[in-house]
Amino acid sequence: MVKSSSRLCAITVDAGIASATNKESAQDRALAIHDLLEGNTFSLSNGKPGPYRLRITAEAQRLVLNFSAENGQHLHSFGLSLKPFQRTVRDYLAIRDSYIVAINSSNPQAVEAIDMARRGLHNEGAELLMERLKDKAKMDNLTARRLFTLVCAIWPIAGAIVAGSRKQTLPRTVLFVCTMNAIRSPMAAAITHHYFGSQVYVASAGISAGDLDPFVSVVMDEIDIDLKFHRPHSLRDEQELQFDLVVTLSDEAEVEAQKLPRKNGAGLEHWALPDPSTVHGGRTQILDAYRALRDDIIMRVKARFPSLDSP
Repeated sequence: MVKSSSRLCAITVDAGIASATNKESAQDRALAIHDLLEGNTFSLSNGKPGPYRLRITAEAQRLVLNFSAENGQHLHSFGLSLKPFQRTVRDYLAIRDSYIVAINSSNPQAVEAIDMARRGLHNEGAELLMERLKDKAKMDNLTARRLFTLVCAIWPIAGAIVAGSRKQTLPRTVLFVCTMNAIRSPMAAAITHHYFGSQVYVASAGISAGDLDPFVSVVMDEIDIDLKFHRPHSLRDEQELQFDLVVTLSDEAEVEAQKLPRKNGAGLEHWALPDPSTVHGGRTQILDAYRALRDDIIMRVKARFPSLDSP
């Protein structure tokens, strides 16, 4: 049987994405690529025939999709902005993790409910992808769903690489902000301080100040980072200070941080990180969610500050 020329025949990701990936993310990416190549219908709108080899790179707040013929001849390249997908991908990744926990806990009712929500978000992401690429490429719904899955698989690393491309110098002062200063921001501040020490002043805060989540101490102790000196702070405590860079780690924190007075040239960035306290299940499943957050932050810090010399 002769295969159609309207298809993707090979998919690779940029070395920068691949090298920054942990084992779990690499497995997710490999599975997404396998499923997409197993069956897809795809053609470029510029009339260049396939089959197509696709290489994905990350730059300037977007993914870049580079297409070439089987013989390597370049056919077309275009960008895919990450920003329109931010909410959908974040929600999809969070509910995917909840789905895995529900399966492991053998709760059929929870599995069915979460699976319905997961499929709904999957469809939403596929439709958004088709809409964003409608003038550049044609694909069926199944291909769009599988391509959206691949975007989700490389999203955390690509987002970190994009953030890293914005600024190559190390800021002197950095403030990490989340909702309660209990999980995400203290982890990010401690990890950054661990790598940079006295090279940069690092602080953390929340919209409100809450007690440190005990699971944070457990997973940070695993990598020899001690949080015993952490004291909860709110944005109100820090608003009189001037920071070179403010990094928000929750949607609520992003909204509040935009209201802060910032000195000229001060940066404001948003890293969409999941809240592991929303994950349900046994101790192992919950700790795995906190470890995933910790490892995600480490990769983002390393990608955001390329001058970093890891210990």
